Amino acid sequence: MTEAAIATPSLGRRLLYPLGRWLITALLRSNRVVVHGEDLLEQALKGDRAIFVGVRHSRLLYPVWYLRRYRPLALVSKSSDGELLAGLLESWGYRTLRGSSSRGSSEALRAMLRQLDQSGVMLVNAMDGPLGPARVAKVGGVALAAKKDALLIPIAGVATRHWTLANSWDQFQLPKPFGRIIIQCGQPLEVDSDLPDDDIALLLGQEIDRAEQEADALAARAG
Repeated sequence: MTEAAIATPSLGRRLLYPLGRWLITALLRSNRVVVHGEDLLEQALKGDRAIFVGVRHSRLLYPVWYLRRYRPLALVSKSSDGELLAGLLESWGYRTLRGSSSRGSSEALRAMLRQLDQSGVMLVNAMDGPLGPARVAKVGGVALAAKKDALLIPIAGVATRHWTLANSWDQFQLPKPFGRIIIQCGQPLEVDSDLPDDDIALLLGQEIDRAEQEADALAARAG
């Protein structure tokens, strides 16, 4: 059985995508970004190991906006909605790999494997995407990264003013204009490559939750 092809968006979606990219970028640009724990990320970047950054799908806009300065790689699904995200990230300077980090997505995992062999590469993955369940980390990508001796870094973010898309599977957030975006970088994780894959995913997922709670507390104090 071959890998699924990248979905072709409808004409209506293709016409709306540039507007969507412009609107999301404008909303993000109108917010001031405040980063906590950036020294942890900067220290990791000084090494010669690959870096795997785990984020939550519901809030992925905040960390990927901040991380664009590092021109990382991002794993993006082959769905039609993934087309919008891929175009958005590429407009910010990202390189994208198309596929899923779940088990069985061999094409995407092979592409990740080639990238993780390069020292200093940063790969960003919404670990519970593209379709959930929400807050449940997919195993394949992070387990592969751990076995390639990549540093695993949890990063979370929140906007002090935001909309929540209540009908989305993950309660996806969009920032409102003229607020603050709080980014929390967590401690890089060193894991034993012999640890079971599910335990590696669970561990990084718990650390993303911790970073998210810290970001929420900071945002609450910022008002």
